[in-house]
Amino acid sequence: MNEDLRAFIEDKKGKFHCEVSPRHLAGAGDPRHITHSLRAAGWKHDGDRGLPQVSLTSPDRSLGLVLDPFSPHQAWSVGSALMFVPGYWHAGFTRNTPVEIIAGLTDSLIRPAPAHAPPDLWETLAAAGWNASDGPHGREASAPGQGLKIQQFGSDKRDDDRFWWRIQAVEETYGGGVETVWSAALDQTTPTHVMAGLIDELANPAALLRGSHDQGAHYRATEGAVFAAGPQIVEAHSARLDAARARARAFARAAKLPSARPHSPAPAAPAAPAAPAAATGRSR
Repeated sequence: MNEDLRAFIEDKKGKFHCEVSPRHLAGAGDPRHITHSLRAAGWKHDGDRGLPQVSLTSPDRSLGLVLDPFSPHQAWSVGSALMFVPGYWHAGFTRNTPVEIIAGLTDSLIRPAPAHAPPDLWETLAAAGWNASDGPHGREASAPGQGLKIQQFGSDKRDDDRFWWRIQAVEETYGGGVETVWSAALDQTTPTHVMAGLIDELANPAALLRGSHDQGAHYRATEGAVFAAGPQIVEAHSARLDAARARARAFARAAKLPSARPHSPAPAAPAAPAAPAAATGRSR
């Protein structure tokens, strides 16, 4: 058992967890849901282990994750490790974004991309009951009866087809105003299957588990009955790490497979022997 898991087990001793809904108001949750999973898949810690900030890099060093719990803007930053390279992308999430929703994105980074394109995200949201509409700057969809929406923002310039994604969870305040509980921003170049993983978790209606004394859930969130004790949480976390290791092995095997050989036509039948040349008076 490694040091990280040992500390997790100790932390969960004697604690009870209850369901909190709706999930987008459940609070941030335990960041180890993401960081332990990535490390189990072979991501390396690049920063100072004594600091609260976390910096992880994928085995091929093409992707990176930074967690800065004190950032007033984007506590979570995920995406390409190098800037100004083809296919560069970045996704950022503010501090109160539930880790289970972010994990929809990060989990997709440790498994091979699907052979076929994932379903259209607007269709996924529509199937979950979200309402889509076209606004002046792009398309958006919102969860019915909830202050949760995703927007696809485009440029005001007619000849500019660039866009980016924005997700917002908003709720009314005691004074009747509106506050942003958390938000996220993602580049247009975010890989399709990565975006699909995020959308699946965003549209998932299931409640989330939170410790009975955890802080961070929005005051409008509802707590259910006690659902799981510490040992059950540890068991589920351990199973998640085992699954991450298995996905990483599958990812590595897929990367090592030789590329398919181009199709070669069947060899042609041997040509018939040529007829002997007529004598010309000189030897050949």
